[in-house]
Amino acid sequence: LYADLPLARRITLHRAIGEAIAAGADRDAHVAELAHHFRAAAADGDIDLAVAYGIRAGDRATQALAHEEAVAHYERTLQLLAHHGGNDDARHCPLLVALGLAHVRAGDPVAAEATFLRAAALARERRLPEELARAALGLGEIERQNDRFVPLLEEALATLDGADSVLRARLLSRLSVALYWARPETRKRALSDEAVAMARRLGYAPTLAYALSSRIAALSGPDDVEARLATATEMIAVAEQCDNREFAMIGRGWTIADALALGDVHRARFAIAAFATAAAESRHPYFVWWLAAIRTMEAILEGRLAEAESLAQECFGLGQRTVVTDAT
Repeated sequence: LYADLPLARRITLHRAIGEAIAAGADRDAHVAELAHHFRAAAADGDIDLAVAYGIRAGDRATQALAHEEAVAHYERTLQLLAHHGGNDDARHCPLLVALGLAHVRAGDPVAAEATFLRAAALARERRLPEELARAALGLGEIERQNDRFVPLLEEALATLDGADSVLRARLLSRLSVALYWARPETRKRALSDEAVAMARRLGYAPTLAYALSSRIAALSGPDDVEARLATATEMIAVAEQCDNREFAMIGRGWTIADALALGDVHRARFAIAAFATAAAESRHPYFVWWLAAIRTMEAILEGRLAEAESLAQECFGLGQRTVVTDAT
């Protein structure tokens, strides 16, 4: 029956259905349906509602931890933009970054890297410094240190306005983490100090949580354990204040390591239990892998060596599919 309808009639019906749903009080619960109907109606060239609801559907899927579904919504919306406007649409670059982050959370680092590099190239071509910064920060979700990542961060910092901003604070933070293995350590600590100070001036909790994560990485020596643990504790509190589960988990992960470094096994076990609960809720592949690494470490520390070897192999296999560098 559907195939027998003329195209013009299909477009009219899809748009009428979309408008009827959008007029309802519970339209936020039906953004995926709205995206579908307005996308089907966009065959006449009117794509604005389709793009708007496609982005909202992807965002809603991300909030619901349905990461593969978010990827599908963002990809379909990008295809619509490309078909009707090429790369010139101002929504193209932010949508690429959103797709890259969805790939990260869906456990596809290869697709994520390619998407972030596309976003960076487009931002560079169109001279969009803020979008270049977001693409660089997105790449930082999967890259720790590599020959492309640090130069991209440096480029983004150089092109971004020098005033205090959320993006600048995050770039400084990410660059300090990317220099984790660098010697001497003075630059990464200076970058982290600048990022934390800027985040405190901005008074924006999510940015402060981000900057505190770089402070933990900058305090990387054996003499820094107490300061690192204090930073991780503050980071958990700030992240919970702004309901950022991912940064709260990073803080808990460092709490485990530093509590063990201080011989506080009770605190470490409490942090492991909290981390395990949050990892199961988030479904984020990096944290699922990290929990597997923690479970392996527990088995080694307790002398369950045969079990530890099996757990290590499972952890490595999981990590190869999702986080690659850290897993190796």
